[in-house]
Amino acid sequence: MNEEAYGSATPQGIMRILEGYNIEMSGKHAVVVGRSPILGKPMSLMLLNANATVTICHSKTQNLPRAN
Repeated sequence: MNEEAYGSATPQGIMRILEGYNIEMSGKHAVVVGRSPILGKPMSLMLLNANATVTICHSKTQNLPRAN
């Protein structure tokens, strides 16, 4: 069962761009940098709903280049 992600404009635009370029997210590993309630969290949920594996990083993430 998929849950609806909050419809924030920027994450929806990113998902449209991915779809427009026929980038299949299912099975992919996506890294979202940021956890804001209007960008990072909705983006993470939309990617999860597209069956991607999601890692969320933020200002307290140590050694960000190795976080993925």
